[in-house]
Amino acid sequence: MHQRHLRGNTLRPTPEKTDLVPACRLSPSACGRYHRCMNWRKLLGPIPGIMVLAVALSLTATAVAREPKAAPKILETIPAGLRESFTSIVRAAPKLPEKVLSLSLRAYAEAKSRELVSRPRLAIIDYRLPSSDKRLWVLDLVEGSVLFHDWVSHGKNSGDAYAKNFSNTPESLQTSLGLFAAGNTYRGKHGYSLRLHGLEQGINDKAFDRSIVIHGADYVSPQFLQRHGRMGRSWGCPALPRATSNSIIDAIKDGGALVAFAPEWEARSLFLP
Repeated sequence: MHQRHLRGNTLRPTPEKTDLVPACRLSPSACGRYHRCMNWRKLLGPIPGIMVLAVALSLTATAVAREPKAAPKILETIPAGLRESFTSIVRAAPKLPEKVLSLSLRAYAEAKSRELVSRPRLAIIDYRLPSSDKRLWVLDLVEGSVLFHDWVSHGKNSGDAYAKNFSNTPESLQTSLGLFAAGNTYRGKHGYSLRLHGLEQGINDKAFDRSIVIHGADYVSPQFLQRHGRMGRSWGCPALPRATSNSIIDAIKDGGALVAFAPEWEARSLFLP
């Protein structure tokens, strides 16, 4: 009896704690699938956090890449007082080429230093574009903003859809390039109009004598464009849509500036030091 008591109370070793998974009660095939799934979950557990961070960094990098930035070399060519405006305008007017904007600002700054213009308003026409495109921008150089983006005509003898020929000659019926000072307004046969003073000898200095002015015209309109596939042409004036011409004129009159751009102007301009 004593032996039975000892046998009945024999101390048995307590099983050691291990990391072994208890025997699985699933079928062999189900067990295999279950443990493979659990193993992948253990492996993938830390990755979602990494993935979130990676996605966030990727989105940030994409946003930074999409933020318009002026090329450093271009920015360095612009007078210091206009660099902030340049950067703002680049963002506000993505279709205005940075090179055209930078050259126009440089010409404006030079004219202002000579006291030939006084108002911080600048209109730019990119005559590389067809008349069916909106190729006129009117800028506020204090706010660094775009006031207008609109259509503008070119001279009858400068070309059809594209202006290819430019002249300073009276009765040529061609567009003149270069830097102009915006003068006073008057009412003539085209209605409310703005006189332009060409500032570049041999390029546009006969503009006033040629009566090159900004005015509204019925042939610069969406309706005309739809019928003809291009805008109508003037006798050399930068004509505008009647719906916006008065407001654009008021934005630059009495001391603002206009740059009529084409590649040949850059090589000849007297205002690009």
